[in-house]
Amino acid sequence: MEDTIVCERCGSAIPASRMKEVMYEQDRRRVTEQLCPSCLDTVMGESGQVRGIVGERKAAAAHVTPPPT
Repeated sequence: MEDTIVCERCGSAIPASRMKEVMYEQDRRRVTEQLCPSCLDTVMGESGQVRGIVGERKAAAAHVTPPPT
């Protein structure tokens, strides 16, 4: 049985393999959130700049600027 995680924006439980990682800086501190694919799409759409980086838990993550609201 696959582990599940809870999306940090909407609270949906999803399989860990579908979890997406997003990072941003806030007050000179790196913040990492685990999101469902739908919330990741929303965050990326609201952000001015998105680039791919190495994640903490996943091989790839999205770095967004400015931070999501």
